[in-house]
Amino acid sequence: ILRTELSWESEAREASALQGIVLEADGAPSPGAFLMVSSSQGFRRRQMMASTDAEGRFSFSVPREGEGAPSSLKVSARNGGRHGELEGVQPGAGEVVVRLRPAASVRGQVVRANGGALVKGFTLTLEASNEGMVVFPMEVSTWEFPGDRFELREVATGPARLVVRTADGARG
Repeated sequence: ILRTELSWESEAREASALQGIVLEADGAPSPGAFLMVSSSQGFRRRQMMASTDAEGRFSFSVPREGEGAPSSLKVSARNGGRHGELEGVQPGAGEVVVRLRPAASVRGQVVRANGGALVKGFTLTLEASNEGMVVFPMEVSTWEFPGDRFELREVATGPARLVVRTADGARG
Protein backbone atom coordinates (compact mmCIF):
# COMPACT_ATOMS: atom_id res chain seq x y z
CA ILE A 1 0.00 0.00 0.00
CA LEU A 2 1.29 3.41 -1.03
CA ARG A 3 0.28 6.30 1.14
CA THR A 4 0.54 9.94 0.03
CA GLU A 5 -0.19 13.04 2.01
CA LEU A 6 -1.47 16.15 0.26
CA SER A 7 -1.70 19.59 1.78
CA TRP A 8 -4.10 22.34 0.73
CA GLU A 9 -2.59 25.81 0.38
CA SER A 10 -5.74 27.93 0.51
CA GLU A 11 -3.96 31.33 0.54
CA ALA A 12 -2.01 30.48 -2.62
CA ARG A 13 -5.16 29.15 -4.27
CA GLU A 14 -7.14 32.29 -3.46
CA ALA A 15 -4.35 34.53 -4.71
CA SER A 16 -4.45 32.84 -8.11
CA ALA A 17 -8.23 32.62 -8.52
CA LEU A 18 -10.32 34.86 -10.72
CA GLN A 19 -13.99 34.68 -9.83
CA GLY A 20 -16.98 36.64 -10.89
CA ILE A 21 -20.42 36.90 -12.38
CA VAL A 22 -21.76 37.82 -15.81
CA LEU A 23 -24.84 40.02 -15.78
CA GLU A 24 -27.27 40.92 -18.55
CA ALA A 25 -27.81 44.62 -19.33
CA ASP A 26 -30.82 44.63 -16.95
CA GLY A 27 -28.73 43.24 -14.06
CA ALA A 28 -30.02 39.63 -14.19
CA PRO A 29 -27.44 36.81 -14.07
CA SER A 30 -26.44 35.40 -17.47
CA PRO A 31 -26.33 31.57 -17.29
CA GLY A 32 -24.46 29.79 -20.07
CA ALA A 33 -22.39 32.84 -21.09
CA PHE A 34 -19.13 31.95 -22.83
CA LEU A 35 -16.02 33.53 -21.26
CA MET A 36 -12.48 34.07 -22.42
CA VAL A 37 -9.66 35.35 -20.21
CA SER A 38 -6.43 36.56 -21.79
CA SER A 39 -3.62 39.00 -21.10
CA SER A 40 -4.56 42.69 -21.38
CA GLN A 41 -1.33 43.36 -23.25
CA GLY A 42 -2.60 41.50 -26.33
CA PHE A 43 -0.42 38.50 -25.52
CA ARG A 44 -2.70 35.65 -26.56
CA ARG A 45 -0.56 32.63 -25.82
CA ARG A 46 -2.41 32.01 -22.55
CA GLN A 47 -6.14 32.10 -23.18
CA MET A 48 -8.55 30.41 -20.83
CA MET A 49 -12.16 29.66 -21.73
CA ALA A 50 -15.19 28.57 -19.72
CA SER A 51 -18.94 29.01 -19.41
CA THR A 52 -20.95 30.50 -16.58
CA ASP A 53 -23.04 28.27 -14.35
CA ALA A 54 -26.82 28.47 -13.82
CA GLU A 55 -26.36 31.61 -11.68
CA GLY A 56 -24.05 33.35 -14.17
CA ARG A 57 -20.94 32.68 -12.05
CA PHE A 58 -17.46 31.67 -13.21
CA SER A 59 -14.07 30.82 -11.71
CA PHE A 60 -10.62 30.52 -13.26
CA SER A 61 -7.28 29.50 -11.82
CA VAL A 62 -4.70 32.02 -13.00
CA PRO A 63 -0.94 31.36 -12.86
CA ARG A 64 0.66 33.04 -9.86
CA GLU A 65 3.38 35.67 -10.05
CA GLY A 66 6.58 34.10 -11.39
CA GLU A 67 4.71 31.27 -13.18
CA GLY A 68 4.25 33.19 -16.43
CA ALA A 69 1.34 35.19 -15.07
CA PRO A 70 0.30 38.30 -16.97
CA SER A 71 0.28 41.53 -14.93
CA SER A 72 -3.33 42.24 -15.90
CA LEU A 73 -6.14 40.35 -17.61
CA LYS A 74 -8.92 40.97 -20.11
CA VAL A 75 -12.17 39.16 -19.30
CA SER A 76 -14.60 38.90 -22.23
CA ALA A 77 -18.06 37.35 -22.13
CA ARG A 78 -20.67 36.60 -24.78
CA ASN A 79 -24.15 35.15 -24.56
CA GLY A 80 -25.88 35.08 -27.93
CA GLY A 81 -25.34 38.51 -29.46
CA ARG A 82 -24.77 40.17 -26.09
CA HIS A 83 -21.14 40.97 -25.34
CA GLY A 84 -19.16 42.60 -22.54
CA GLU A 85 -15.58 42.85 -21.35
CA LEU A 86 -13.34 44.14 -18.59
CA GLU A 87 -9.76 45.31 -19.16
CA GLY A 88 -6.98 45.59 -16.60
CA VAL A 89 -8.29 42.96 -14.17
CA GLN A 90 -5.60 41.99 -11.66
CA PRO A 91 -5.14 38.26 -11.00
CA GLY A 92 -6.48 37.47 -7.53
CA ALA A 93 -8.43 40.76 -7.43
CA GLY A 94 -11.50 39.12 -5.93
CA GLU A 95 -14.89 38.90 -7.60
CA VAL A 96 -15.38 40.79 -10.87
CA VAL A 97 -18.61 41.71 -12.63
CA VAL A 98 -18.90 41.59 -16.43
CA ARG A 99 -22.03 43.35 -17.70
CA LEU A 100 -23.25 42.41 -21.17
CA ARG A 101 -24.34 45.06 -23.66
CA PRO A 102 -27.62 44.45 -25.51
CA ALA A 103 -27.47 42.73 -28.89
CA ALA A 104 -28.14 44.45 -32.20
CA SER A 105 -30.58 43.70 -34.99
CA VAL A 106 -29.81 43.81 -38.70
CA ARG A 107 -32.37 43.73 -41.46
CA GLY A 108 -32.26 44.49 -45.12
CA GLN A 109 -33.03 43.64 -48.68
CA VAL A 110 -30.72 42.03 -51.21
CA VAL A 111 -30.88 43.62 -54.66
CA ARG A 112 -28.80 43.09 -57.76
CA ALA A 113 -26.20 45.78 -58.50
CA ASN A 114 -27.39 46.05 -62.11
CA GLY A 115 -31.05 46.30 -61.10
CA GLY A 116 -31.82 42.97 -62.77
CA ALA A 117 -34.22 40.21 -61.70
CA LEU A 118 -35.39 39.99 -58.09
CA VAL A 119 -33.31 37.82 -55.78
CA LYS A 120 -35.08 34.55 -54.97
CA GLY A 121 -33.14 33.08 -52.11
CA PHE A 122 -29.66 33.68 -50.72
CA THR A 123 -27.15 32.76 -48.04
CA LEU A 124 -26.01 35.51 -45.68
CA THR A 125 -22.76 35.27 -43.73
CA LEU A 126 -22.01 37.68 -40.89
CA GLU A 127 -18.34 38.04 -39.97
CA ALA A 128 -17.64 40.06 -36.83
CA SER A 129 -14.80 42.56 -37.19
CA ASN A 130 -12.51 41.86 -34.27
CA GLU A 131 -10.39 45.00 -34.27
CA GLY A 132 -9.48 45.50 -30.62
CA MET A 133 -11.82 42.70 -29.51
CA VAL A 134 -11.20 39.17 -28.33
CA VAL A 135 -11.95 36.61 -31.02
CA PHE A 136 -14.63 34.14 -29.96
CA PRO A 137 -14.85 30.82 -31.82
CA MET A 138 -18.41 31.51 -33.00
CA GLU A 139 -17.72 34.88 -34.66
CA VAL A 140 -18.85 33.77 -38.15
CA SER A 141 -22.49 32.80 -38.67
CA THR A 142 -24.39 31.82 -41.81
CA TRP A 143 -28.14 31.81 -42.52
CA GLU A 144 -30.29 30.94 -45.54
CA PHE A 145 -33.24 33.09 -46.58
CA PRO A 146 -35.95 32.63 -49.21
CA GLY A 147 -36.85 35.71 -51.24
CA ASP A 148 -34.87 38.94 -51.06
CA ARG A 149 -35.19 40.16 -47.43
CA PHE A 150 -33.51 39.23 -44.16
CA GLU A 151 -33.67 40.04 -40.46
CA LEU A 152 -31.18 38.97 -37.77
CA ARG A 153 -32.48 39.75 -34.30
CA GLU A 154 -29.57 38.92 -32.02
CA VAL A 155 -26.11 39.77 -33.32
CA ALA A 156 -23.12 41.24 -31.52
CA THR A 157 -22.82 45.01 -31.59
CA GLY A 158 -19.86 46.49 -33.40
CA PRO A 159 -18.42 46.44 -36.89
CA ALA A 160 -19.28 43.43 -39.03
CA ARG A 161 -19.10 42.33 -42.64
CA LEU A 162 -22.15 40.87 -44.40
CA VAL A 163 -21.50 38.57 -47.35
CA VAL A 164 -24.36 37.43 -49.60
CA ARG A 165 -24.42 34.60 -52.13
CA THR A 166 -27.60 34.24 -54.14
CA ALA A 167 -29.10 30.93 -55.23
CA ASP A 168 -27.80 31.58 -58.77
CA GLY A 169 -24.20 32.21 -57.52
CA ALA A 170 -23.99 36.02 -57.49
CA ARG A 171 -22.03 37.52 -54.56
CA GLY A 172 -22.05 40.81 -52.75
